[in-house]
Amino acid sequence: MKVIYKDYKGVICSFLIRKYVVSGSSYITSSQKRLGCGSMRLVDCTTGKLLASEVELADTFWRRFRGLMLRGKFSPGKALLFKFPKPGRRSVHMWFVRFSIDLVYLDSSFRVVELRAQFKPWRFYRPRATVSYLIELPAGTISRARVEVGHEISLKGKR
Repeated sequence: MKVIYKDYKGVICSFLIRKYVVSGSSYITSSQKRLGCGSMRLVDCTTGKLLASEVELADTFWRRFRGLMLRGKFSPGKALLFKFPKPGRRSVHMWFVRFSIDLVYLDSSFRVVELRAQFKPWRFYRPRATVSYLIELPAGTISRARVEVGHEISLKGKR
């Protein structure tokens, strides 16, 4: 599927996504060129709750490095999805991030393996689990959507 969207600066971008469905989940393959996921949404398949209606993809070194640093706000309904080159224990820092966030760590099949709620600015965190993806969400999203370890998350196109 080819997705065309405008990024946060208004630049028209596109990316390709190949959908694999395993128990209702879909995920991105690493073999495709992607510039973002602005027209995608994140859903907790276990509860049916919408986690984010607008997803930004951080799949390059510079996008992962920048993350949410120096941004003024992180609005409800938005998410930053990190796709790592290979599974591992991926540390997160909150230097130069001005607001608290929630962290949802996922394995290669988009299953939640670790959670960190209300992660505050100027902190550092290293997960215990080996992860392939990380979702950064506005603070309070984990508790509002009742996300738990073992839940299955899905990345879906907007309808």
